[in-house]
Amino acid sequence: MPRILPNSYVGGRSASAADAAPSLGPLAQAADDITRSAAQAVEAQRVAKATSAAARATQEISELAFQLKNGWQDEEGKLVAPPPAAQHYQIYQDRVKQINKRFRDELTDDRAYALYESDFTQAALKTSFDVRSNATERMRGETRAELDATVDALAGIAATSDTAGRALAHTRIQDAIARATATGALSPAEGFAKMQTYNQVLSRADVKAGLMADPAKVALGIMGNDYPGITSPEERVEWLKAAHDVENARVTAAMAALDKARSESDRARRDMEEATAKSGYELIAQRKLTPQWVVQNRANLDQGAYKYLLEEASGATPVTPDLATYGPLRLRASAGEDVRREAEQALYSRRIDIGLFNTLVSEVEQVKSGATPPNLYTAGRKFLEAWTQPSELIDNEAAKQMAANAMLAWDTWYREHPDATRAEGEAEFQRIAYSATLVAAENLMISNLLPRGMGRTRPKNKDELRPALIAAVEKTEAMRKAKEIDEQEYRQELKLLSQWHLVLKTLEQAPNAK
Repeated sequence: MPRILPNSYVGGRSASAADAAPSLGPLAQAADDITRSAAQAVEAQRVAKATSAAARATQEISELAFQLKNGWQDEEGKLVAPPPAAQHYQIYQDRVKQINKRFRDELTDDRAYALYESDFTQAALKTSFDVRSNATERMRGETRAELDATVDALAGIAATSDTAGRALAHTRIQDAIARATATGALSPAEGFAKMQTYNQVLSRADVKAGLMADPAKVALGIMGNDYPGITSPEERVEWLKAAHDVENARVTAAMAALDKARSESDRARRDMEEATAKSGYELIAQRKLTPQWVVQNRANLDQGAYKYLLEEASGATPVTPDLATYGPLRLRASAGEDVRREAEQALYSRRIDIGLFNTLVSEVEQVKSGATPPNLYTAGRKFLEAWTQPSELIDNEAAKQMAANAMLAWDTWYREHPDATRAEGEAEFQRIAYSATLVAAENLMISNLLPRGMGRTRPKNKDELRPALIAAVEKTEAMRKAKEIDEQEYRQELKLLSQWHLVLKTLEQAPNAK
């Protein structure tokens, strides 16, 4: 706002001097008034120019201070980052000098420039404080960021260095923290915390490296405070657990390697024994087996094979096969199970003869090679295998027994009906499967635990089971809402109810399976 000088100062002379002059006439007085008004107008114009210049200069340094703090947009609208904070105050001072020079050239009137300079100097001083304050804070942040990077880098070097290299890295980190503290970028407390961070990074790196080399040593070191950066009890416990897990994994891996080596050795030994025994079986078929051959190959025969072959070479009594032994073995071999070891034991104990043994081995090898039995037999076997898998209704042991019974029934039927059509065969193996499942369901009707909601009365058939099961479900939910049972008991009841529901479903789906 233009400033008007008081009437006491007009045209550079004082009013008292005018009063002291001789009195003027009317015309002279009018001329003096005009002169005074003109001088006031010139002064007002001078003040207006100075005030406008000071305002423009102040706006310019305010914008510069904002850009130094936040950056600015280039001609394409992209944000340009401000220069390094250490240069901010010098950039600001240079700009103030440029502005003063520009307005010195613009304001040729010394009085106007003096008025401008008075106003602008105050504004520039205030803004310079803001610039220096912002620059100092930014330099602190930059110093901290550089220090963090230095600490991380030196910690990484120290973690992979020898004792001398680690000591050098430690000294450099201490020096960097001391410099940051001296410049005010860090407080003493922050410097101490930064050193603790370094110790923590280094200790963690040591622990991680040590875990792979010697987890037991690491565990002892943690308990003995050998890692100064690991101070919290929670972290110490976590590292101890990690060391324990790594040690267990190493032991497990070592045992697995030992088992593998032992297994490979046993397999090689077994292959040699099987090949030698097979040569002996071929000699039996050719009637060329002699006691001398058996004795000479004793080192490559297991005890059972050696004893059997020696008996055969010495003229043992012919074997009378035990069908109760052979039948189940044949059924399991046809189902794809490797029964060769059991067949050998049956051979060596003279419960089957060499012919039946070769049949079992041939069956196993045929299945392993991918050769398929007759299509109808295969379809029945796969259907029964899938049908008799363990479930909520049938546990593992019951499933095994049910599968054995079902496969025996199917094998028996198939042998007795060699000319059966596919439709007849499918109807039969489905009947066998449903019958086996129905038997399992009826057994559960007798033996399975009753849900609490069903009371003590055991349903005798599906007609009694359905309403009893519905009532049991409703009662179980009611007991839960009334908090008569807790959540664990509730889940147990749901499992029982699910089993009974499967029993009901089985009874309803296969009412005439038997």
